[in-house]
Amino acid sequence: LAKRGQNEDELLLTVAEQFRRREGQASISWYPGHIAKAEKALQNVLSRVDVVVEVRDARIPASTTHPMVDAWLKNRNCKRIVALNKVDM
Repeated sequence: LAKRGQNEDELLLTVAEQFRRREGQASISWYPGHIAKAEKALQNVLSRVDVVVEVRDARIPASTTHPMVDAWLKNRNCKRIVALNKVDM
């Protein structure tokens, strides 16, 4: 938990340290807590949906997906629609 008087850099280091300890990693790891929180929330939502519509940039479709989406959707009974969009969102 954040302590009074910590600046943003100290807080991020604290979050990264907590993540590293929780995952049992031996090396120093920097992984922002807001990303881990968002991924966990996304996995929770994915477990409750029937259809996933993934919108990717048509100019670079392979680069505009999360690398874990395939693993998260594996063994789930849901359809996946990949839409390519060229308009800036």
